[in-house]
Amino acid sequence: KDMEAGEEPPLMTVQARDGRSVPLAVGICFEAAYPLVIGDGVARGGQAIVVPSNNYHFRSSGESAQQGQLLRMRAMEYSRSAVQASTTGHSYVIRPDGSILASTGTEEAATLAADIPLRSSQTLTASAGESIPRRRTRWSLRFSPPQQLSDKESGRQRAPDVRPTTKFGKM
Repeated sequence: KDMEAGEEPPLMTVQARDGRSVPLAVGICFEAAYPLVIGDGVARGGQAIVVPSNNYHFRSSGESAQQGQLLRMRAMEYSRSAVQASTTGHSYVIRPDGSILASTGTEEAATLAADIPLRSSQTLTASAGESIPRRRTRWSLRFSPPQQLSDKESGRQRAPDVRPTTKFGKM
């Protein structure tokens, strides 16, 4: 059961230093690759994105850096600050514009502390959710050029193979 998807929304609320309750959009590990997981948390009121990750099995591979790049995309897509907290891989604090405010290397004991902007506005992507990919797919299918038929299917006859010749014979 530990590898099954949960039924809870990808949202949690934390207490800020000033006592406010702050809703956070939450994904785990490689869920940063799936905009709808993070987007659901943002649409439900997440004012920042948090992605905890355990990259132990990937050690010094590029996997945790790739996760960080995906999270930068989510930050820009939803105009939210984002934090990737990894046990052994890269950890990042990312601004809503995708720029990296602070980061660590892999397999490095470190603490990152930063003040991040919180946002409650919704980007077009957050508002539209799954409808953008669906509409795009329908549009692509509707307006894509027809497949070219083979000569046999179209009834066309091919020109005979003609090889260039010189006055001395074939080349």
